[in-house]
Amino acid sequence: MRRNPCIGVACALMLVIVAGCKGGGSTTTGDVLETAADAVSTSDTVIQDNPKPDDTTATDAHEAHVDTVATVDVAETTDSSDLFADLVQDVMETSWKDSGDTGAAADADADVDSYRPNCEVTEETMMMVPAGTFTMGSPVGEPGRFTNETQHVVTISRAFLMKATEVTQGEWQTLMGNNPSVSIECGASCPVDDVSWWDAIAYCNAMSVAEELTPCYDLTGCTGTPGIYVHPEHPCTGAMTVGYSCTNVTFAGLTCTGYRLPTESEWEYAARAGTTTSTYNGDIDEDHLVWEVPNVILDPIAWYNGNADGTTHAVNGKLANAWCLHDMLGNVGEWVLDEYGNYPTGPVTDPLNMTSIDPPNSYRLVRGGSWNGNAQFNRAASRNFQDPSYRNCFFGFRIARTL
Repeated sequence: MRRNPCIGVACALMLVIVAGCKGGGSTTTGDVLETAADAVSTSDTVIQDNPKPDDTTATDAHEAHVDTVATVDVAETTDSSDLFADLVQDVMETSWKDSGDTGAAADADADVDSYRPNCEVTEETMMMVPAGTFTMGSPVGEPGRFTNETQHVVTISRAFLMKATEVTQGEWQTLMGNNPSVSIECGASCPVDDVSWWDAIAYCNAMSVAEELTPCYDLTGCTGTPGIYVHPEHPCTGAMTVGYSCTNVTFAGLTCTGYRLPTESEWEYAARAGTTTSTYNGDIDEDHLVWEVPNVILDPIAWYNGNADGTTHAVNGKLANAWCLHDMLGNVGEWVLDEYGNYPTGPVTDPLNMTSIDPPNSYRLVRGGSWNGNAQFNRAASRNFQDPSYRNCFFGFRIARTL
């Protein structure tokens, strides 16, 4: 029996954050943390581990996957223009008072570790994301907005677990026995790249099997080996490569408790973490939509083409959002579960655009921008999509699980 990974201050904090995001107007992380700090004054630090599976054939890396709720601390400060870490310190000891300025910006030249929130996550950490309601998409007038970002209200009816970081090269190598990454010199702690949507869901199934969970995907007509493919002449340009693919996939549904890709709505809900601005660190202005630097909004939280130096970077190296999720913007684009389609115009609950693959080249969504993308593509609402067999050096993924 798995223990509930959400108890004490972590649950209280997350539930209050969700409540805080239901109000009108622009909301940044500082706004929701103020509400959380008022609601939670004292508690013990909560880090909950799940029991390890009995299967001794599971590798150490998979046994190390625990459902962890890391404590988010809130610091005493009187200026919401301070660095994000000044808003995320010691919720058990102090409260945070907002000056009313929601345009908090971080010093682009500051050392990352000096303002990173004290989330204490590792590559194996799975964060609990609470149920809640939010506005998905972007408002007309948001700098960099695309027309496929129609705003609509989405309810996420059940809590779920989201990996605190993108799946790394080391994690892929340990589980799948190969490393497809073009950026292999970046190292084991860098996100795996050059993976297709098919590769990503094969990894999810393999994770489920390793931890004695029911796989969420029934794959048929599969050929090749996940992570093994014929490299194109210039692999970083992206290509429909000859590699692992299937003719059909049936998803067990959101009640499946094995590992899976997050839905598109779950992904954006988790990326925003209660905020309503174009990033969880504030709005990117018109003058910083390409690679202009310094970018005081994006530089502290994301690797993008303005600061990445043409490669991926180790996960967990930039500022996390209020739910302790790193690299939700930038580093690698993240495959999600859904097929690409137009957004609804009315409110929806647990939307999922997922059918059997017919035809085989139905586009799948990629969210979160990447190290190769302009700032415009590294907004919370930005959507990318590709054929499920497409691979390039700036596509990766992170995993989720239903609670």
